[in-house]
Amino acid sequence: MKMKYLSFITLMLVAAMFPTTFAQDNTQVGLPEGAIARFGKGGINIMRFSPDGTHMAVGTDVGVWLYNVADGKETALFTGHTGQVNALAFSPDGKKLAATGRSGNPQVWDISTQRDITPPNIKRASTFAFSPDSSTLATVSSEGIQLWKLDIESEEEPILIPANLGGFKNELVFSPDGTILVGAGMDFWSTSIKLWDVATGNSLRMLSGHTESVETLVFSHDGKILASGSHDGTVLLWDWKKISAKRK
Repeated sequence: MKMKYLSFITLMLVAAMFPTTFAQDNTQVGLPEGAIARFGKGGINIMRFSPDGTHMAVGTDVGVWLYNVADGKETALFTGHTGQVNALAFSPDGKKLAATGRSGNPQVWDISTQRDITPPNIKRASTFAFSPDSSTLATVSSEGIQLWKLDIESEEEPILIPANLGGFKNELVFSPDGTILVGAGMDFWSTSIKLWDVATGNSLRMLSGHTESVETLVFSHDGKILASGSHDGTVLLWDWKKISAKRK
């Protein structure tokens, strides 16, 4: 009887240790052909690689997990959202992470310290974008577009760009040099693209050419071309040097 009891205890100890060992190697176990790792916790809604490709941020129903791509291990969990995370972005320098979810309240974290550096009084936002130098966050809320300085010591009020926001799809991108903010879907039923001066918030000009709402904007890697995609089924390529030179 004593031997049976000792065997049972030994078995329980082995069983207790096994899940830990398995969990450590779970990123490599039973992978389908072509896959190199498996990781994740909770319902997954959105993912983004860090600019240098070493980390991946995963937006879930419980928060934002940060994973080391090389070994699949989680390095941080950023929480605070009351609903699933559905918008996520690394700053260009890879030092900051911004997210928003169903709660609508964006949050910004310093990745190295895991400190919440969300600007005070930031409004509900459906869309956000980092400036190229990572110092400014542009958000879209019911009040319009706001430009926030990401300096936790600064109490400077954000620049407000009033906008008659339309639909559920608003798109924002900074120009490659960070001096101009480009937006689409900022007015009801608008088919145009708008440009604003980042320093002042003043309107610069509009780009017209699409016949239905503009859904997406992106700059080429060399910064020479702005591409706009529309619900009309077309993509327009704009010469950014010419566009930015003509301010009005």
